[in-house]
Amino acid sequence: MRQTALRSLLPLSLLLSPLAASADPARLNNPAPPPVAPVAPPPPAYDAPPPVGGYNAPPPVGGYNAPPPVAGYNTPPPVVQGRQQPVVVSQQPMLLRQPAPPPPPSRQGLFVGVQGGAAIPVAGDYASDLSTGFVGLGHIGWATISGISVRAELGVRSNAMSDPSVATSARSSVFYGAGLRWTGPRATLRPYVEVLIDAFSALAQTSDGTATTASAGTGVSVGGAIGAEIEVSETFSLELAARYDHIVVNGDGTGSLGGLLGILGGGTFYF
Repeated sequence: MRQTALRSLLPLSLLLSPLAASADPARLNNPAPPPVAPVAPPPPAYDAPPPVGGYNAPPPVGGYNAPPPVAGYNTPPPVVQGRQQPVVVSQQPMLLRQPAPPPPPSRQGLFVGVQGGAAIPVAGDYASDLSTGFVGLGHIGWATISGISVRAELGVRSNAMSDPSVATSARSSVFYGAGLRWTGPRATLRPYVEVLIDAFSALAQTSDGTATTASAGTGVSVGGAIGAEIEVSETFSLELAARYDHIVVNGDGTGSLGGLLGILGGGTFYF
């Protein structure tokens, strides 16, 4: 009877053995690893496309010239390897040069003036017959902005005879004429040059002390002058000049000709 009972329990034990194994604490704490997914096979190897046959490189572009070098450009000095070049910065202030202002224009308009000084015989018969005398004149003119002026003058000139035995003790004349002058730009010192032509009436003074006679006739002189105006104010300038007059026609009938050097000073007033 015992054998019959054991045979009846054998199927039941076989059914309960999986449950007992699943209830094992060791198996519950260490579950079985999941199944490994199958790995896909690697893709087939990639083959590069074959080169395209019949391909030619493009021809070079014709007519292209390299740009010319930039004029006035200095190539910087080469940098020494392993050594840094120091950079020097100037601490001096940069001074910008201001452009010079344009010179003021020349004087223009009406002017009058006077001159006086010594008349020195230096050429011809005058140098041998006359001694140093006096000359004085007044002038009036018109100046243009270009520095050219036209001037009219009226003056007197007198020179004593160098030989006291001659009957006439002095030779004097009144002269009048015109001049064309060029004056430099407006400044404190303005140089000028001038050409002159004058007519004069010669006077002869007798030495007997009883009368003075005048010889009729008109003489002609040509000459020139160089000088400078020294500007004192907006309207007035001092004037210094050296003037030469050469007598080409003598009005006293003697036929003596010569040249006179005048050293003159004076002033000019501009309106």
